[in-house]
Amino acid sequence: MPEVLSTHAVSTAANLAAMLLLLRDQRGRREQQVLAFRAFLSELGGAGLDLRVVEGGMTVEGVAVPPDGIGMLRFPPGLTPASVLAVLRTLAMPAGHFNRLERLLEDIDPATRALVHIGPPGEFEARAAAPPGGFVSDTDFMRAARGAAVGADRLSYLQLAQVPVGRLATLLTELRESPSGDGVQERLNQIVAACDVARRNGEFEHVFQAAVKLSVLEAGIEDEELRRPYHIALRHMLPGESLDYVARCVAGPQRKEAIDVLRHVGAAASEALLHLLVDSDSMEERRSYRSALRTIATVSPLLGRLLGHEEWYVIRNVAELCGDLRAEHTVPQLARHLDHDDERVRRAVAGALAKIATPSAAEPLRHMLRDPSPQVRLLAVQGLDGPRSRGLAMTLALALEDEASLDVQRELLLALGRIGTPDAVQALVRQAAAGRLFQRRPVSVRLAAIEGLRLAGSPAAIHALQGLAKDDEGEVRRTVQSLLEALRPSEG
Repeated sequence: MPEVLSTHAVSTAANLAAMLLLLRDQRGRREQQVLAFRAFLSELGGAGLDLRVVEGGMTVEGVAVPPDGIGMLRFPPGLTPASVLAVLRTLAMPAGHFNRLERLLEDIDPATRALVHIGPPGEFEARAAAPPGGFVSDTDFMRAARGAAVGADRLSYLQLAQVPVGRLATLLTELRESPSGDGVQERLNQIVAACDVARRNGEFEHVFQAAVKLSVLEAGIEDEELRRPYHIALRHMLPGESLDYVARCVAGPQRKEAIDVLRHVGAAASEALLHLLVDSDSMEERRSYRSALRTIATVSPLLGRLLGHEEWYVIRNVAELCGDLRAEHTVPQLARHLDHDDERVRRAVAGALAKIATPSAAEPLRHMLRDPSPQVRLLAVQGLDGPRSRGLAMTLALALEDEASLDVQRELLLALGRIGTPDAVQALVRQAAAGRLFQRRPVSVRLAAIEGLRLAGSPAAIHALQGLAKDDEGEVRRTVQSLLEALRPSEG
């Protein structure tokens, strides 16, 4: 009598198959992944899962999966969605990524690993013959998978194969000769597996050079769908230590090649570079890492967390990067260091807030304009520009009244010119005037205000400059006349 399949078992298997295949081969389909994951969780209903490969092992479209694979997958009742997703992401890694079951298990976080069970084929044969409730056999699984919308012929992620590092050169040559022909996916899977062997042997240069060649091949393929397998392979071949190695190359002679590779890795690359940035004592290295992070332009949530570090130099390095990336979400964390004991931290925070210059940064910036250090006040002003800083015009004008440093006064006036609002221009006009008889303004301050009026360039600013063209002070008069001449439209 033919086996009667449980509707629940078939549905669970179908949802699991769809989720794994989406995670492995269609990573860009985020909405479909979310829907598949919700369907899988709904089908589980908090009751757990017991999946086993029976009848001699799993077959895919008639092809046997090698015996050194996975024979059992069990989730306990009540497993959290985050833990379920962590296991599924590991199972969805490409063929050959893990050379043995132990390596696969190491990829799962310890807390989740303690709750789930993933066993080799044959492990359950010594147990009771009667399957428990929720049992899903390979027959159910494969029959359900054939109905999945993502292609059931791609279940080879269960295979655990090892590819020698020496095969890399041959595989890369074959790909170069036919970068979008038949067998591309299989070659990419083998390259990922060989890179995993190289990583475990500490041969990171092999991994890096393979990644460089894949990124070059990917860039030469016009069809986005054909490029996708390369993009996925590059992400899979650069876990942990391999990614760190590539990130370090940013500060060396292969900088361009390293950045081209890191662009494919996204947020993980940003986090690797961030860790290198905060640990580096070399100004030149920090500059290289910051430049690479700006190029990759992926703002990581790690930025905000690192601003809570206890070491002053970590806070300084991360604060500088927040400014470079104009990471607005880090303003609250930056603001916690407005009164930091170390002036170097306050300088970095002031510069970052000035570059971000969103409304949320306005109040922290006002605080920094009252800092006891002139260098901090200077950096709080230098990065301000017009479009992002319009709301700070009156704050800067008021700061001028109490500012004792001539260097800071000059930067305040230039910042007002870049902002160029009517309030900013009025403040500049007042500072450009000579002042009363016994309270004459320094010529240097007046010249800075005149330069601010030139930067503003509005009709009101030009009118103010024209009024200064006959000033009693010779240097002021000559400077204004030269500026007006330069602003006059050329004839003909």
